[in-house]
Amino acid sequence: MKYAKRYMAKIGSAGILLTALAATACMDHGDDIPLIELGAVENSFTVNATAGHVDIQVYSNQPAVLSFLDDGASWADLSDTRLPLDGKFYIDYADNTGFPRMTRVLIQSADAVRSDTVVLRQRGARIPAMAFEGGTSTNVPGSSGGKASVRFGTNIAPDELTFTTQYDAGEEPAEEWLSEIALQPAGEEEYTFNFDYAGNDTDELRTATVTVSYVNGWEETEQLTLNVIQRTKNDMLGHDISFAELREKALTVSKVDEYWLLEGYVVSDRDSKNAGNNPMPTDMSVDYSGCEKTVYLESPDGRYGFCVETATPEDNAFTRYDKVKILLKDAELVFEPDPDRYMIKGIRSSMIVERVTGNDASVLPVKQKYISELTDEDIYTFVTLRDCEFAVRKGSLTPVHEGYTLADAQGRLNMYPRLIRDNKGSLIHLLTNTTCPYRRNGTRLPYGSGELAGVIVHERFPQYEYVDTADDLANGIIGSYQIRHMSFADIRFAEDRSQSFSETLTEYSYVKGKAAAADGYAYWYPTWGTNGRFTQTASKSAYPNGVYNAACWHYLGWCGTARGTAPFRSHIGNDGYSGFGVILEDGTNYAVKSTAVNTDGKGTDQANWLAWVTTYWWNASTDRPYAWVVEFSTAGISSDRVSLIMSVQSGRATLNAGPYFWKVQWSATGDYESDEGWFDVEAAQTAPDGSAYTFTQPDFPVFATQRSWQLPAYKQVEIPLPAEIMGREKVWLRIQPASRLSSGLGFLDGTIPMGYNAAGAMDYLAVRYNR
Repeated sequence: MKYAKRYMAKIGSAGILLTALAATACMDHGDDIPLIELGAVENSFTVNATAGHVDIQVYSNQPAVLSFLDDGASWADLSDTRLPLDGKFYIDYADNTGFPRMTRVLIQSADAVRSDTVVLRQRGARIPAMAFEGGTSTNVPGSSGGKASVRFGTNIAPDELTFTTQYDAGEEPAEEWLSEIALQPAGEEEYTFNFDYAGNDTDELRTATVTVSYVNGWEETEQLTLNVIQRTKNDMLGHDISFAELREKALTVSKVDEYWLLEGYVVSDRDSKNAGNNPMPTDMSVDYSGCEKTVYLESPDGRYGFCVETATPEDNAFTRYDKVKILLKDAELVFEPDPDRYMIKGIRSSMIVERVTGNDASVLPVKQKYISELTDEDIYTFVTLRDCEFAVRKGSLTPVHEGYTLADAQGRLNMYPRLIRDNKGSLIHLLTNTTCPYRRNGTRLPYGSGELAGVIVHERFPQYEYVDTADDLANGIIGSYQIRHMSFADIRFAEDRSQSFSETLTEYSYVKGKAAAADGYAYWYPTWGTNGRFTQTASKSAYPNGVYNAACWHYLGWCGTARGTAPFRSHIGNDGYSGFGVILEDGTNYAVKSTAVNTDGKGTDQANWLAWVTTYWWNASTDRPYAWVVEFSTAGISSDRVSLIMSVQSGRATLNAGPYFWKVQWSATGDYESDEGWFDVEAAQTAPDGSAYTFTQPDFPVFATQRSWQLPAYKQVEIPLPAEIMGREKVWLRIQPASRLSSGLGFLDGTIPMGYNAAGAMDYLAVRYNR
């Protein structure tokens, strides 16, 4: 009967009756063996600090007695102390002006044979807090023993705190050189944390970790550590080394054997969970500890940066904007070229020997640059990029299918690169980890331009650019530099498109006005302005079934299934106010109230016409590709910069269905079915079959056989256009497969089919020019 209670919570009292009948039916004689069932449907409740009550359903075929197991009776009351059989009781609880607290209620059968327990946890108006106000590291002399103290703040009574000390003694037995650890009152909730230390008679530094522990009202242990470093017998702590010197050392030294001290500013934020890449050991797994162990450290003058990897996530005791000095002995130095970047691995929290608290970015050296001005020296430093904006005006920081992320307990996507453009025509990708808590929280991305601050990095993303090679360093190159935000506040763009450096010629954010025209083709019409129209050339022969609505994942609100990882857990449906980040000319938030959104918790939308797809990409009768074609006017407009911006995807979770290599052409005559009068736009790259192409387009994953070149999202692309297109009554752009090459279980191991059963989708298209 040990498992009966768990089962009852699922099947209810009817199930209990069936269980009893089944037990009786299994008896091979007529003895009367009593069956006792007892259990609460729910055993754990967490409530707010304000007074209220909770109802508890109990299933029992015997009378039951109710009682508190602890002091809950002092702040909670039971509605009954006995239950005759199946029934409910409730617990009234009072306001909690103190710390979180907990009580237990024992439900016991009258004959004391069976019992169950209900736990009630109540939040408090006060939160237990502890902090070493000068940082979590200190150092003391070694030439002689003495006394030391550090400032310590807490709202917890000192007699509820315990202190334990652990010594780092290497292979030798630990000498206990700290003693008399105690708190001395120094004001309201302020103390001095005092301890004695013995002298150090060696030429080696030594360290100790003092842990302050508190068992809270929910019987959970909260801890805070102080790392104490003692200098040598000659009071030597180490030798200062500059960032420039350490970069030189990294070219020849791997393991640090010297007592080098490196000082710099912490420019990363561990709470953003966007500092550092979460690597993918396989195509279907993510190591989520990457962002927990990564620290970006910038030199005091802002010129250089190091990526610091701590030994464990717990060793990441670094706080953004703090100026720290770290001891490098026993750390590992790593240099990686093309572009040049430098890393320090194996740092422990005990190696932080000094810390000066910084409150905000004002303590950092100012670095403002245009994207084109970035150099290798900027990697792992905090830089503010000037005159930037989002290329795609739609969706969240991570417009991805959440069924492939930790929001559905999956490890098939670690980050998403969003395209950023500046007013000088340069591009960079803004990287956002799927672990980042604010990546999809209902906030609309701004339409205007401005500053973008963050840490410059170099990372690979094979889902965007894949090369079939055994050399991992040749794969996934999406530019020399990318940028990682450390908070949403790092994105300092103006809200409205009127405050952008660019103007829109034509824009398509969702499917609008699809209809066959007099020339036989089906057209969509701009969702901003009225300049032009947009088609896919197969629509003339395959309309309406060949071109239809596609799924996309631009819902801005929280997502997550019941098995997702918090905070991306159990967020099902549309919150009714987030929308998709599509703002219409009259200020309307497009489809904001739609109910057919995120119905599975994976952010999927299929009913609001936010993307378009066709399954026809190669004409069997002419052996020519079909194409997207956008028509618009540039009459009376001149500009030194004009670009095509798209968000695209190939495949439809089907092998060998999506064209991988694509090209863009422009024309002043617009004959869809001919190559005459069409000119290639930046078709300077060559595919394996010799075809010239402009960009690549990833396949949507086949779930059971996901590969590195597949992406559960749309890829954002920007293509510079020639100045010749400006000042014309009509211009046409043609976006078409450059080759039939496609991928199955192997990269580019097949070709897309003629006629039906290929697949290519798009969920955003715009042409913008500098004002």
